[in-house]
Amino acid sequence: MTDIADARPLVARRSWRKPVIGSTIMLLVAAAWIGWRAAQGDHPPWIVPGLAAAWCVLGLPFLIHDRVPRLIIAADALSWRDARKEPLYFLAWSRILSAKFEDRGEDGHMLLLILTPPPVVEQQASGRTAPFVVDIEVGGLDISRNVLRTAIRRRAPHLFGGAQQNAA
Repeated sequence: MTDIADARPLVARRSWRKPVIGSTIMLLVAAAWIGWRAAQGDHPPWIVPGLAAAWCVLGLPFLIHDRVPRLIIAADALSWRDARKEPLYFLAWSRILSAKFEDRGEDGHMLLLILTPPPVVEQQASGRTAPFVVDIEVGGLDISRNVLRTAIRRRAPHLFGGAQQNAA
């Protein structure tokens, strides 16, 4: 078995497949609607499907080429960013008390990390006493939650233990 310190970090990027498939389905539905209306003898409005097609054709190349790492699971820490141009946040494994996956409906699938509280002086300076939770969106990544859970447990065995593992 490979030592954890020697293991390569797991890098997760934004998945492009789901938006591409969704856009393709949307364009096919719009084309079918226009075809059906034309077969009925109507002159369907071309502006709405035309704008949707332009949005997909112009936006998809940016989505496909967005290969910036969104989540990095390394031996010493977890790093993440919410958007392409945002900075990479860093969180040491020792700061994380527990972790779980949560489905928030329209907000997506989240990785909830409960953190150890910072020293009292830092709490007073920031004016924030609790809770110390980090929410990371993992629904749009190119790896599954099972792969993500396994990689985290390999590097931080204290996370996803017991009943939490089965609940996620």
